[in-house]
Amino acid sequence: MLNTFTFGIQSNGEYFYQGSDPHEWAPYGNRRLSFPTVNNAPFIATPIPSSGNVLPFIRNNPVYQFRDDLTRTQGRQTTIVGGIFKTTSFWETSYGTAGVPVYNIGVSSSDPVGAALTAALPAINTVNGDLANAQSLYAILTGRVTSISATNQVDEHTHRYVQFQPTTQRFASPPVGCTCRMSSAATRA
Repeated sequence: MLNTFTFGIQSNGEYFYQGSDPHEWAPYGNRRLSFPTVNNAPFIATPIPSSGNVLPFIRNNPVYQFRDDLTRTQGRQTTIVGGIFKTTSFWETSYGTAGVPVYNIGVSSSDPVGAALTAALPAINTVNGDLANAQSLYAILTGRVTSISATNQVDEHTHRYVQFQPTTQRFASPPVGCTCRMSSAATRA
């Protein structure tokens, strides 16, 4: 009689933007400036960290498996009885804006300056984006803010909103493979 027990863990940690930190905006008064873009490229180059979501994003979903088999051989007859228990979980941490306000620089569609620029530049080409570029330039030069937004995350231990805190989500799934099996085979002489 032979008892075989195996245990395995498979894990795939994923680390996005490793090394970044929500405190990277501290030299700028904890403000993130979101400048207008031209053809999906920044309108101006700036040493201020990108306004995109470049904060750490870490996740993992380990899988655990236990297997136990009992094998009995008697003459030419082999009988195997065993079971497998498999379970998985998932967790991830993300910051959102980490409580750092994002200042969007631009000219909103309801801003009267948009109509004023159109009237002041009657020959501007409105088809190829020149008007949007002029509005972006005006917004940058005058510091026109279209919106300010920020989110604070809930600390999983204190259950309070905390600046610079990531959100941690944890999900556990029920066993996905608790099976018992029995097989019997005879070998030929």
